[in-house]
Amino acid sequence: MLNLLTEKQKKIIKSEYRGRLILVLLVALSLTALIFLVCFVPFYYYTDIKEEAVNQQFENIKQKGTENEDKMLAENLKELKNNLLLLKPSTQDLSVQTAVIKLTALRPDGIKINSLGVINEANGSLKMYVQGVARSRESLQNFKKILEQETVFKSIELPTSNILIYKTDIEYTINLIYKKTP
Repeated sequence: MLNLLTEKQKKIIKSEYRGRLILVLLVALSLTALIFLVCFVPFYYYTDIKEEAVNQQFENIKQKGTENEDKMLAENLKELKNNLLLLKPSTQDLSVQTAVIKLTALRPDGIKINSLGVINEANGSLKMYVQGVARSRESLQNFKKILEQETVFKSIELPTSNILIYKTDIEYTINLIYKKTP
């Protein structure tokens, strides 16, 4: 087939082709941008409205929160004061502590204390129960004499049944009444 077009005409056709191709691409790009705007502009306004609503709710909660925080803070302070009062040692607790320290300090060798109980009596005195094991009769009798010599104990009761039966490893229970110092 013969080529009827000259080189100049071929260049014009190629440039028109390129121009039309660029025009089609620009139209397609414009349509894509338009579709994008149509789809996402309402979403943008919707999120903007929701953001304003959330900010308004946050401000409302913040205002109500300060009132609630004041109430909660007052309740927490009250609870904290009550807990501190529970932790603060009273004179009664100090006398119990003093009685236990005094009793353990007076314990001679050969006496083992297994358990110790303290009961606050209605008249204000402390009744103490001491249970343990003594190596020998002599060490138990010596412990009783030491306790009787102390003026802080009103009465000392030591049942003698176990002392008479066993010679070593004697289980004992001593009942004491501790005088409280005012």
